[in-house]
Amino acid sequence: MYGTVFRQNYGWYVFQKFYEYGICKPKSDTLLADTHFDKLPGEIVDVVDDNLIEDIAEKATRFKELRQKRRDRDREINNEKKEAMRELREEFDGERGSEAYYQRMEEIREEYESMTPLPLDEQDELDELREELSENSKRVSDTVENEVRQAVGHYEKGNRWTSETVPYQLIESRYGDEYTIERHHRPDWLDGLELDIFC
Repeated sequence: MYGTVFRQNYGWYVFQKFYEYGICKPKSDTLLADTHFDKLPGEIVDVVDDNLIEDIAEKATRFKELRQKRRDRDREINNEKKEAMRELREEFDGERGSEAYYQRMEEIREEYESMTPLPLDEQDELDELREELSENSKRVSDTVENEVRQAVGHYEKGNRWTSETVPYQLIESRYGDEYTIERHHRPDWLDGLELDIFC
């Protein structure tokens, strides 16, 4: 089985809570693109960036358009590649094992695999929208899961390790008004390593 022990034992309740709030695709990393914001309670909406809430309908629509456009273009490129390969097989009907056949086959693969499904500006826009939706979707997902965890008497997500949680809470209570305190921060200069507490 996959997921945390909590998800394995209580996952059904977490999904039930998602559906109760109108979150249609709880496993999606961009679940906010398909969410009915009018059904979300205030404590869930509070974890979403304000600028995303203001433009959620437009951003979700644009994300879906670009995603569908990319899928359609990927499908077209794949179909064109298959057609080119079919024509190659017909052309080299009796000589499929020849050097010329394999060279031409490699050229076709390189040609079609180098094609980009979207223009660079649209691909960048899609990536930015996906990142924004994904980041906010993760916060919503964690908040919903924490509600269920609290309801069944389980610790909140990320609070199991008291050796990290207690110092974080102390620092947050003392310096939280003056500084932004982050947990599990991964700055670029650490090359993938993580700081438990970062100011």
